[in-house]
Amino acid sequence: MPEPTPQPDQHPHRRPPQHPHQHRDEAGGASGPGGRARLWQAFVRPSTGQVVVGVLLAAGSLNLSQIVYAQEGPFWHWYFIPLLPLFVVYFIAGIAETNRAPFDVAEGESEIVAGFHVEYSGMTFLVFFLAEYANMILVSVLASLMFVGGWLSPFNGIAPEPVLTIPVLGALLGDGAHWLLLKTAFFLFLFLWFRATFPRYRYDQIMRLGWKVFIPITIVWLLVAGGMVLGHVGPWFA
Repeated sequence: MPEPTPQPDQHPHRRPPQHPHQHRDEAGGASGPGGRARLWQAFVRPSTGQVVVGVLLAAGSLNLSQIVYAQEGPFWHWYFIPLLPLFVVYFIAGIAETNRAPFDVAEGESEIVAGFHVEYSGMTFLVFFLAEYANMILVSVLASLMFVGGWLSPFNGIAPEPVLTIPVLGALLGDGAHWLLLKTAFFLFLFLWFRATFPRYRYDQIMRLGWKVFIPITIVWLLVAGGMVLGHVGPWFA
């Protein structure tokens, strides 16, 4: 019995079937298991990197201690004033980096079930949240060091010298680790406040915010910061 002749494909231009969990989204990329994560990092990392470059440009050093001491003086000497747009971009990108609301599109609790919510429980489940909160603490500590003086007191140059000689009050108003802890706690409070206040962004809105708002702002302000450094604009770069 002769073998049947294979029929030519009637649809030579037909696209191959996609993965059932993969589709194209409005941002123009595959939003399957790995596509969203790659586009997400493409939004967060360039903005954060350019902000760090701006701080290093202002301080003239890669050393965190030197960055803090470059802000020495009253609180209006801190970098959050001349680098305010970079400060805002850094903190918002930090919220996105830690997958906290309103940027928690990777694990949308109300409509998506994330993998580790299903696969893990008990201490293993706890480790994921410990990692998330550790990232929040890291972002807050770096924001404190780079923009609000780290362990420096906001009363430097303001509090009278006789007050600083009082044993307990002088230690509280002077420089110390307690100021770094207070500033970090304030930023952590902002994380919780934003989570309870703002609705979740759509994925295309986040991509638009990153590529059309954050990156242009950081590029322009890097040029502005460079001009202020070259011009020795005081009191920050005098």
